[in-house]
Amino acid sequence: MDVGAEVEVQVAPQNWRRAQVIDRYVSPIEASGAVIVVKFEDGSVAERGVPSDVNQDAPDV
Repeated sequence: MDVGAEVEVQVAPQNWRRAQVIDRYVSPIEASGAVIVVKFEDGSVAERGVPSDVNQDAPDV
């Protein structure tokens, strides 16, 4: 997932919101993962953990 990419983020079961990736960095907790910072359409910002293989399911955070 590149910075600037449009993504859909699961914020609750059966609840997805559109967002834009505004930052990405190596996870300080999981050596094989990354953290993305997303900005939602309402202006709120959140961090989400993602696996190194973006074809895998992202972990719940």
